[in-house]
Amino acid sequence: MEKEHKIDSPWIKSGRKQMPLIRPPSAAFRATLIAEHLEQGQPLVCFTSGDAGKELQRVGVRPLCVGPNEALMPGRWWSPAEIRRQWPEHFDAPPGHLPICMVVELGHRLARVLGDLPKRVAIPAGSGETLLAMAWAYPEIELYGVINLDPNSEHHDKSPLAPAVASVCAGVWDASRRSVHLIDPPEVEPGR
Repeated sequence: MEKEHKIDSPWIKSGRKQMPLIRPPSAAFRATLIAEHLEQGQPLVCFTSGDAGKELQRVGVRPLCVGPNEALMPGRWWSPAEIRRQWPEHFDAPPGHLPICMVVELGHRLARVLGDLPKRVAIPAGSGETLLAMAWAYPEIELYGVINLDPNSEHHDKSPLAPAVASVCAGVWDASRRSVHLIDPPEVEPGR
């Protein structure tokens, strides 16, 4: 695969530091990884804002999707334990619920495609799964998570990975509030 990544405008600016907003192709890689992991015929459930369920279908998996654009609406945040109780035979595939070994593998796959990155980057980080995958694949770079940029980066404090995200990133830029959350880095603002 060609080593490319999409760099969006605006860049994220923190004091004198500027960093590109990189959108790794994580939904597609994640869906392929899940498809490889599933046992033949194993059902799966995916709470999704859209991309995760669509990508799973694209790779030939037929998930039970729960979300705003699906037949089933969640109405509230569901924990992994609640999902497991409701659908005990299903693989739990919402973003942020993958087993750690799969998140690490996701990071390795993304790194093979993205190649070398600048020493400081911002990444959409709704559930935190891609951010953690990138942190393990690129321990030498300074990561900033961007939340609430679009429906795919919507942040939920109850996300199982929220504490882990706080431990690996330099800051989290909340696009809806134009403020930094979770960590106390210098002020972060959009611009270039």
